[in-house]
Amino acid sequence: MEGNSALRQHLQAVFHCFLWYTGSMLNSILGKSAMKVFPKPVTVTLSQLIIVNICLPFVLSGSMPRLSRADWVSWIIPLAFLKIVVSLSSQLSILKVPVSYAHTGVVIASVTELEFNMLGLLSAILATFTFAVQNIYSKKVMKRGVDHIAILILVSRLSLLALLPYWFYEEGVDIIFGETLGRLGDQAVGVIFQVTLCGLSSAIQTIAAFTFLSYVNPVTYSVANVAKRIVIISASMLFFQTPATPANVFGMAISICGIGMYNKAKIDSRRRQQAKEQVNTVNKGPFYV
Repeated sequence: MEGNSALRQHLQAVFHCFLWYTGSMLNSILGKSAMKVFPKPVTVTLSQLIIVNICLPFVLSGSMPRLSRADWVSWIIPLAFLKIVVSLSSQLSILKVPVSYAHTGVVIASVTELEFNMLGLLSAILATFTFAVQNIYSKKVMKRGVDHIAILILVSRLSLLALLPYWFYEEGVDIIFGETLGRLGDQAVGVIFQVTLCGLSSAIQTIAAFTFLSYVNPVTYSVANVAKRIVIISASMLFFQTPATPANVFGMAISICGIGMYNKAKIDSRRRQQAKEQVNTVNKGPFYV
């Protein structure tokens, strides 16, 4: 029974990892396509948060936790701040850099797309760093027994409320009272459709990623995130017909080697642990008291 339960958990983790990859890939491609004619990263981020907040209650299996003032100060507000930084910096990197928010070896794979856009590069690095901090922090909260979807609901709601004033000041006034939508002309419907699909993809990505994080530790999650970025870069190259260069291939190879080394180290560690347990069992023997 324990073996079947472990197998089922592994299959669920793989399924949610696949959804995470798919949602992230669609989010990046649709976001880039929309912002080519509608360069409003804060508006795209706001639309994603709205759609995520609409979708999350439908996947909540339990009840919302009772929160104290300490909970708000210790993890809800910090996680909401991190989510806003990750979301905004990711969308800004998508706007400035064709292959978005790459990091470490993956930056080398994106060097031809970066076109030396320093703002896009810094946004990508900031998104990557903040994303890692957010994952570690979120996992610590999950270990307290708080449901991962409940965490998402609380953080997403606060993020949306906190982002609204900034959106209104930065882009909202021009969209509501200006001629932004009018300048889009016949492209307005297509942009709205793409932004909406981008929001749905973001909801799938967010829910699947957090569910996957609930199954694994932050290190495994980060390694899976590197693999996800390779998938995004490859898909973006195919979709936008960007030719691959030796630098692209070299950067991806570095990332793949890193993932392979991590997996090998993890397997070796598991084998050592199993061998140690077997030795302890043999030493104890059937008459061990």
